[in-house]
Amino acid sequence: IDNNSGSSDAFQLTVGSSLAGGVVGPLPDGWAANFYKADASGNPTGQPLTSTELLAPNTIGDATTNHYVAVVQIPNDPAKAPANYIADNDGDVELEMMDANSDGDGDQPIFIQITSANSGSSDVMVDAIDVDPIRDITLTPPGANQIQPGGSVDYNHTLDNTGNTDEQLELTASNSLNPEGWNNSIAVPVDHDNDPNTPPINKPLSQLQPGDLVEGTDTDGNPITMPVTDDDTDGNPEITLPAGVEVPLTPTVFAPSDAAPG
Repeated sequence: IDNNSGSSDAFQLTVGSSLAGGVVGPLPDGWAANFYKADASGNPTGQPLTSTELLAPNTIGDATTNHYVAVVQIPNDPAKAPANYIADNDGDVELEMMDANSDGDGDQPIFIQITSANSGSSDVMVDAIDVDPIRDITLTPPGANQIQPGGSVDYNHTLDNTGNTDEQLELTASNSLNPEGWNNSIAVPVDHDNDPNTPPINKPLSQLQPGDLVEGTDTDGNPITMPVTDDDTDGNPEITLPAGVEVPLTPTVFAPSDAAPG
């Protein structure tokens, strides 16, 4: 940090993920950052700081230089550290993507601002963090049940994107005992009235049509809808499951009337 004024001054240190009207906005949920005085190698030393000490003014043509380091903590929850970060970074209500390393995905911007205690003047620099992709989906739990000949039984499952990338999934099911007369269906919750305050209805995969809205929930319990597509035109429904979103699935197994005991 250079004090280019004519008098000693201290500077407030601020970090955030956006800059609008000269004001740095907060970091996303789960992210944190602290400032430290840096040693000669750029490593943090001492306790976290919110402002600099009093810095001497520039008196000999070159500003007095003091070194600080911002240590950014990335959330443990992959859903809060997306590999492709896209957001309104400048307050214009338009989404922007910062691709600092030109790898094709959006990087997390880090705006660092210093503000003079004497004059209120400020300066801002921007860094970016490219978060590695974590691709992980889970279907839980495995289960077992009993059934009567000619009866049916439901299994409640959860399809969960536990990574930090959006995943396009094709929803299909097969039954190894189908030739013996066993059958199955799978139902998913569908938003039928475009009202987040009313519960969705369960709809079998075989009845889903492109444009239907499958409903899941994010890590905070908020409803998230995902439009059904069939991009490969094979008749099987597809959804794009965002990071941190889960969808309940209800497989139902039907036994033939002549099913043998055991």
